[in-house]
Amino acid sequence: MALHEIVLMGDPVLRENAEEVTVFDEELEALVRDMFETMYHADGIGLAAPQIGLSKRIIVVDLRVPEEEEPIRIAVVNPEVTWESKEAEKESEGCLSIPGLEEVVKRPISVRVEGRDPRGNALEVEADGLFARALQHEIDHVNGILFLDRVSPLKRKMLLKKWKKLRAEDEYGGERLVRILFWGTPDFAVPSLRALDDEGFEIVGVVTQPDRPAGRGRKLTPSPVKEVALQAGFPVLTPDRPRGDDFADSIRALEPDISVVVAYGHILRPEILEIPPMGSINVHASLLPELRGAAPINWAIARRHEVTGVTIMRMAEAMDAGAIIHRVEEPILPDETAGELTLRLSELGAQALVEGLALLAAGAAEEVGQEHDAATFAPKIDRETARVDWVRAAADVAAHVRAMDPVPGAWSRLDDAPVKLFRPAVWTAEELESLRAQGLPTNGGPKVARGDSPPGMVVAATADDGVVVATGEGGVSFAEVQPPGKRRMDAADWINGRGVDPGQRFD
Repeated sequence: MALHEIVLMGDPVLRENAEEVTVFDEELEALVRDMFETMYHADGIGLAAPQIGLSKRIIVVDLRVPEEEEPIRIAVVNPEVTWESKEAEKESEGCLSIPGLEEVVKRPISVRVEGRDPRGNALEVEADGLFARALQHEIDHVNGILFLDRVSPLKRKMLLKKWKKLRAEDEYGGERLVRILFWGTPDFAVPSLRALDDEGFEIVGVVTQPDRPAGRGRKLTPSPVKEVALQAGFPVLTPDRPRGDDFADSIRALEPDISVVVAYGHILRPEILEIPPMGSINVHASLLPELRGAAPINWAIARRHEVTGVTIMRMAEAMDAGAIIHRVEEPILPDETAGELTLRLSELGAQALVEGLALLAAGAAEEVGQEHDAATFAPKIDRETARVDWVRAAADVAAHVRAMDPVPGAWSRLDDAPVKLFRPAVWTAEELESLRAQGLPTNGGPKVARGDSPPGMVVAATADDGVVVATGEGGVSFAEVQPPGKRRMDAADWINGRGVDPGQRFD
């Protein structure tokens, strides 16, 4: 038998949905025996495989219950709660992966758990009281859930603060907490900041851009990252430009081990990047070396990529050219907009960041240089970039519109007035020809002229179809629009207000 090291909160394996066990053999039985011995050595009553660094759906429990004659000792492979009582109770819980912390957690009093024993035989267990609680706690582990996730936000915040203090004082072994200086500004960076805080990393300071005028009143407004940082009580720096001796001294005073940069908004000079002993890393929203630059999410959609992702990279002087520490792929969903994909990648980036930092802290990261010859680029999006080119094929126009949604918004001129266009749908050349042949009216308006429609011409405008516009190949309909000086609205409302008629032409 062998004792395994119990991993602590902050290790990414504790946040994974563990893999199902499919092979039942002597090796599995030996692992289960090792898990029991490791649990006994740590003076615990339950243990899950992720707690020893293994992404496997295996739990073990051994406890003595006063009303039972014999100790309850059980190992369950691929466990699943198939029934739970409506009645619940609150009891204190701790965890071998978060030593030193305890808190009251509410759980069902009784549960039924199904799975397999280590030899692969079907297993069904009905449990009450402490036995039920222990099973639920360990099953949470194989689902990537910690008991801290089941307490109130306020209690969680207090417990994390205590955990950081215990780790800083090295009360419970392991490496000293990595001291992180976080750089970020927009909403995209907020999940990463919160993830670092939630996973118990020590955030020594946050650098973000200064307050900017916003809204109709042009009131000075803090960045989303600054708001979260102030709520959490982190020191905040807001330099106009992140450079100069005074600014560098203010960073040194925070004594960071590493800088983490997530959509900060300024290029950082080498003398700033090199201040932390562990250097600086970045969360980039593409699979580098693809789409280096300021707008990788927009261009991934505009160029009709089917897969994108997040890269954790070492920051270097050249833009987005540093060594790759960790990458996670993510499919781009059909009809997904840049705003929707940004939200998903911000959460994925936060997860990837925690995993990358854990690898660095453990000395297990394999930093791989990029293939610079394979690099593609994603330049900053401006108003002219967002303008629709109707000569392109319908699929390309639709992708362009989704890539500019919500900001800055794809647009085109109609009667010399700029109109923003949203929620596109592709029409094939055959579908467009059929529509032209029907000569459909728009709420009593004139019928569409028969014959060819040049790119940019409105072929139909109805409440059912929206605004249908011819392109270089096929056509695109739009379900939402934003006329000049007005809010974003359903295309049907614009059509009903006589905002557009067939035969008009966008340019």
